[in-house]
Amino acid sequence: MISPDKVLERLIAHAKSSRTIQSLEAIQKVCSELKKRGHNDFSVAAIAAFGEGRGVPKAQSIRNKTGEPYRILIESWRKSNDSINNAGPKHHPFPKRYQWVENIEDPRLKFLVKDLVVDHQKLTTDLQRVKSITTLQIDMRKSVPEKKSSLANAVAFTNNELEALKAAINPAFLDQEGWTIDPRGRIKNDSGRTLFKLGFVDAVQKILSIDGCEN
Repeated sequence: MISPDKVLERLIAHAKSSRTIQSLEAIQKVCSELKKRGHNDFSVAAIAAFGEGRGVPKAQSIRNKTGEPYRILIESWRKSNDSINNAGPKHHPFPKRYQWVENIEDPRLKFLVKDLVVDHQKLTTDLQRVKSITTLQIDMRKSVPEKKSSLANAVAFTNNELEALKAAINPAFLDQEGWTIDPRGRIKNDSGRTLFKLGFVDAVQKILSIDGCEN
């Protein structure tokens, strides 16, 4: 089975517009968050509800003929989630006392209630875990300051290398090329295509901020 990440890469490669790419990336982010939060509902209605106002198309747009790439990506997440659940004991996210949630007609309201139920269950589980702790060991010794790790101690950067890194994220250079930095550290061209992946700019800035790398 192809992972959702691979499916996204293929869909982006064949996308006909930057808007489609942005919508696909928004759906990918929403599906990833849903999985982390413990949701098993990867329906079009749930994705559209959770992604409202975050770049995810409306449910009807996803169901339309032009929404096929979005449905393919969502389906890959559903299959991925099902394969994980089927690998272990079958479980249901909602106890019987919460089955009334399925009777809520408004898709967005239904999702929000489900989200609250999931959070409540997690908090209850955490609370029970804390209650089970009967003995606490507290170390009263003064902490010894940790030695600051520095990549500069392990790798020697030349001035030319550092200047090249600085130039790669220089606003003037990016503007000249028609490139932009998004909030998640990716560099994109004027059509919205990702040139450098998520976290690239953050990684370069971290390297330049390490002791021994500043000029």
